[in-house]
Amino acid sequence: MAYGHVYEPEHFGCRGGGSGGLGGGIIRMSVRGTLQIDGTISCNGDNGQQSRSGGGSGGSIWIDTSLMKGYGTVQANGGSGHVETR
Repeated sequence: MAYGHVYEPEHFGCRGGGSGGLGGGIIRMSVRGTLQIDGTISCNGDNGQQSRSGGGSGGSIWIDTSLMKGYGTVQANGGSGHVETR
């Protein structure tokens, strides 16, 4: 689910609960013409680091271009919560 404005995202991700992972950042790109993405553009949140801590939420990516192409990915995923293994 998107937080804030779905067409103009400008929010940092939030830190996870407990001693949770940090939230993702903000990327805003304005590209004239064509944006070729063959790698990864990401604002992902970090995973939780200590027992029972939550993952940080993803940040936001705003791309303003007339055409986007390529085989890469654009992602703003939340991190995983920490699970204690025994």
